[in-house]
Amino acid sequence: MHEKPAFRLYWATSSESGSVSVEDRPQRAAPPLEKSTSAPSRPSRRLVVLLGVLAVLLGSWYGLWWCGYLQTPPVFNEKNNRGDLGQVTLFKRRGFLVPRELWTEAPPVWHQLYWVPLWQRFHANGELAEQGYFLPFPVRTGHPGTDNLSIGWIQQGRWVQYYDTGQKKLEEHYQRGILHGPQRQWHENGQLKKEQIYRQGRLHGPMISWYANGQKAQQGQYVNGLREGLWTSWHENGQKATEGHFLHDKEHGVWLAWHENGQLMLRGQYRNGNKEGLWKSWYPNGTLNSELTFKDNQPHGWERIWDEEGNIVLEAHFRNGIEHGPKMAYYRGSGQKFQQWNMH
Repeated sequence: MHEKPAFRLYWATSSESGSVSVEDRPQRAAPPLEKSTSAPSRPSRRLVVLLGVLAVLLGSWYGLWWCGYLQTPPVFNEKNNRGDLGQVTLFKRRGFLVPRELWTEAPPVWHQLYWVPLWQRFHANGELAEQGYFLPFPVRTGHPGTDNLSIGWIQQGRWVQYYDTGQKKLEEHYQRGILHGPQRQWHENGQLKKEQIYRQGRLHGPMISWYANGQKAQQGQYVNGLREGLWTSWHENGQKATEGHFLHDKEHGVWLAWHENGQLMLRGQYRNGNKEGLWKSWYPNGTLNSELTFKDNQPHGWERIWDEEGNIVLEAHFRNGIEHGPKMAYYRGSGQKFQQWNMH
């Protein structure tokens, strides 16, 4: 037995004979309506972004707090190694954030908290006069201003001084309170004044200095704190001023000096810091000024002095640094003798 369709659809069709007939075709029944179940609502994209931003901010805040950046640093007065009174600001930092130049023999424990002491002093006009770091030390209980007194404040790393105009004056480096590394000085106009190097508290290596106009003033070499080798100096106009050698920080060998016009002014010889032999000097016009012989850094022999016209004005004789024998004085300009002594 066939099931009747739920409804019939009628329409007209044409047959071969041209007559019109009406047909009906069964239509499938519509499926029964079911109760819809909607999916759970999702949070809006804006809310997700907002929550993500809050999470990042909270994480960043915690990270900065954990590293010590958000904690108010203690501030108090303290003296540096030279006895200058300044202001210490103690920054709390984890070991991995302590600057490399403040390390000593070994790096700090990466997760441990350290006090990083910044020392500063100021000019009367409020401009920064000097600043640098003391050696960091682990955070301990007690007042931070007295927490480190048992080992003392030790200068470490780069220290800088400034003129009251803000121009840099001096830059030097310390290693556990001892000068170690390059040192530079500047004139107030910003021109470099001096460059030299310290090694464990002693000057070691080349030294060069300049005048405020940029002209080189002096050049030489240090070895373990002692001047060695050739040293040369210049006048501010660029003319050479002096030239000679050092041996273990003592003048040794021939030394020369010149006037600002380039004319030779002095010539003599040293032996281990002592004057030896004949020493001569000249006026700026090139005229001989004096002659004197030395022995073991003492005048020994004849001393003669001339005026700028080349006339003799004085003759004297020395023995082991003491005038001994004849001494004669002459009129300046004429060279005529006017007095004579016998020194004993």
